[in-house]
Amino acid sequence: MYVSHLSLTDFRSYPSLELQLQPGQNIFVGENGEGKTNIIESLMYLALLSSHRISSDQPLVRLGSERAYIRAKIESSERTTLVELEINASKANRAKVNQNPVRSQKELADFGIRDGFGRGKGWRVWDCFAGWAFGPDWMKEETRSR
Repeated sequence: MYVSHLSLTDFRSYPSLELQLQPGQNIFVGENGEGKTNIIESLMYLALLSSHRISSDQPLVRLGSERAYIRAKIESSERTTLVELEINASKANRAKVNQNPVRSQKELADFGIRDGFGRGKGWRVWDCFAGWAFGPDWMKEETRSR
């Protein structure tokens, strides 16, 4: 199971992004400030419904916009599932799975279990993600005196 497509609208620095992903490892390389961390943050937000970088959702919405969208297609051997998150700057966020509204964070997190994904074992959104994410705030340069 993996995320095959990621779409961002007004998320952080992205007015719009359409990104095809492959099974296995996907590596993002580029200069500082090009949005690599924003892509990772959107995937982590999709999985955990929170950001590792901020305490409120306001900074996730691109400056001048009222809301941001994260859309992801999740591929499994049984089917393709579309997960959509609407992040609002000043009101409650919304979520949909296969265009059906989701009423709670728990329902979104458990949609794979409810729908019987995972060969009868069930799974959660975060089961699609395996990997490492780190940002510049987590790196510390040590200076040694001689």
